[in-house]
Amino acid sequence: MLEKLPCEILMLIADWLPPASLRALSRASSRVYSILIPQIYRTIAYRADSEWALNVLDVGSFFLHLGHSRAADYLQHARHLQIQAPFHLVRFNRCAYYNIFPSKSRIEDAIRHHRTTLKSLVYHERQLAPVDEDGLFEDDRDVSPAWIAGLSTIVDLGRVTALALCASPSAARRCLRPTANRSQIRILHLRFSGPERIHRDIQREIITFLHEKRRWYRRGSRLHWSPVNPGTGCSNDESDYGPILSAYFDRSPLEYIDLQEAVLESSVAIAEAEEIVSFAEWAFGPRGLPALRVLAFGDFSHGDRYSGQQFLLRRAYPAWEFASKSVAGDTCDDTMRVPFRPADMADPSLWDGVSVEGARFLSACPGGGLMESPYEL
Repeated sequence: MLEKLPCEILMLIADWLPPASLRALSRASSRVYSILIPQIYRTIAYRADSEWALNVLDVGSFFLHLGHSRAADYLQHARHLQIQAPFHLVRFNRCAYYNIFPSKSRIEDAIRHHRTTLKSLVYHERQLAPVDEDGLFEDDRDVSPAWIAGLSTIVDLGRVTALALCASPSAARRCLRPTANRSQIRILHLRFSGPERIHRDIQREIITFLHEKRRWYRRGSRLHWSPVNPGTGCSNDESDYGPILSAYFDRSPLEYIDLQEAVLESSVAIAEAEEIVSFAEWAFGPRGLPALRVLAFGDFSHGDRYSGQQFLLRRAYPAWEFASKSVAGDTCDDTMRVPFRPADMADPSLWDGVSVEGARFLSACPGGGLMESPYEL
């Protein structure tokens, strides 16, 4: 009789059955089993022999009886994971992670599949990486996706209006430049993890850099500044970074025992600030992204937890007057005009013309789960 029931009725019955009864029902026939697979593997359980088994949690062990060829097929139906283990010691910073199945389908292929209809994309990848020289301790770190180099072949930048990636400004510029003239991106977020720079104040560093750079322009200098070499604290083209380095160091709230450590930290901050400013000048400039309205750097997750590790910019139109007083006092004047100005997320006009909910779009975090689509599929 079960063999003759339509799939829809079997699925409705399965929704009302507890796991044990569901598995018993699935043994009625091969047809019934194949229909009920999504319900059977909707919840999977891992029973560890000891708490130490949780140090490395391999989801492959859930499906040992299926063979590796079918494990990934069944895992796609999993929505809930139960972990059971005897805990004898209370340990802090306990974490479990899983091995990713070797699969022929890659994330870039999935994105490319929706290329003609994709309007917004948020992709933040995080992996375990060593945090000490000996490699004994690991922690989650944001990583730039390997496929970003071919972004223009994966995403239609003439259609996407909102884009968020874990990528450095220089890497983002390389992948956006080929199709920049037809780009429709209105909001761009280049994310880096707040905890990795928790001791830094990104906004203050960038404003300090702009302030000191403006002073050089006012003195008539038009030097091209290449990135600072973190090992020496000097520019690669031997330009004079001394005034900026001193200004940053003088304003730094950090206290160092080692002067060399202070110089190195300041040099790294300057190099990163210059990279961000250079990207913003290009993105908002005549050869950049013509539709861009909002540019964000850093970590906007968890409310204001990482407020010191974020910087938000908006396009500066002539009507707004380039001489904005909000950038280091009066950073922009007639001798140094930049096509952007700092932005306030609470300003409702910031999101005019942006097709996504701006604050929510920026708050996406690789450790915070999937964002629900605002559209009905």
